[in-house]
Amino acid sequence: MDDHAGQEAADGFDHSAPIRYHAPVLVERPVPVTGPSALRGRRVLFIAQDEALARELAAQAHESCGPEFRIVHAGASDAASRIHGIDLSREETAEAGLEALGFEPQVIVSVCRMAFDASESSVVADTALRHEALELLFLSARRAYQGLTAGTVTLASLCIGGVGPRRTLHPVTGLFAGLLKSLGREVPAHGIRAIATTPLPLLTALGHVASELGTGDDTAPVEVCFDGPVRCVRLLQPTEVPARPAATLDSRSVVLLTGGGRGVTAVLAGALLKRYGCKVVLLGRSDRPTPPSACSRRATRSWAPWSASSTPPNSPATPPCGCPRCERASSATWPCASCGPRSTGSRGFPAR
Repeated sequence: MDDHAGQEAADGFDHSAPIRYHAPVLVERPVPVTGPSALRGRRVLFIAQDEALARELAAQAHESCGPEFRIVHAGASDAASRIHGIDLSREETAEAGLEALGFEPQVIVSVCRMAFDASESSVVADTALRHEALELLFLSARRAYQGLTAGTVTLASLCIGGVGPRRTLHPVTGLFAGLLKSLGREVPAHGIRAIATTPLPLLTALGHVASELGTGDDTAPVEVCFDGPVRCVRLLQPTEVPARPAATLDSRSVVLLTGGGRGVTAVLAGALLKRYGCKVVLLGRSDRPTPPSACSRRATRSWAPWSASSTPPNSPATPPCGCPRCERASSATWPCASCGPRSTGSRGFPAR
């Protein structure tokens, strides 16, 4: 066994293994039997998609969880005694706004509503540009991380209308599910749920949140969908591919990998170098003066790190968008998630 093969065996990866394909599907599962409501009688922080939804929550939250709740949304001022606007123009102001609440939640619930019959352009715009609730959810989870780790705080996202015709999921549901699945690998998973439903009354949808957070099952999937009353979970199933699929990469290809040069990204880069001998560009936020070990064992070309702090020739000194987040970042990161374009799904109801 040569050094490369020995290292692969030690790492637990076989880069010569055939590539297999899986596709995400919704599989029906019974509604779990739970105890008392996970919302009733607890301190609940609701994160609303906008001020209109915040006001709707304020009118109905008492029936769902009791009197101890607060509602936040992206905005510059408070709309009512229990509705608070959080300035998201800078991370410092957002943190200060959450701190000023003086409220330590036991449950954090982000609530968004999507129009399942919206036009494609509207769906694309919401997915690419409307991240306020997601950002507030991230900031709130970060503040409550110790409680999430200890199991004293639970967290959920609720996308009402996120399940469309033929159980097609609105792409925004993937933003929340991705964040919460990552978090569910670090903290007790029974306290983390990403829930999407067909268009439902607000209290009915909140009832699904209460039941899902009350399961106490760390093995249950984080992402749960409701097609009306039918509960589904999202699983990966093997899918058939042609016996001889057309080669999509060769030695002349250039592959851009985002996510830095560590962990699974480094493993993927090493596999691409060995299988195709192509050029691999690793893009991350941290300086990396030396190549990842998985790559350096196979790389046949020179390693040329590029520092984001050194602006490429002909690059503007300030972001053309004028976004305050971009102003704080290097030009390598323009545009930011709030102002930049993103890829979208297929035509119709753009799928995840």
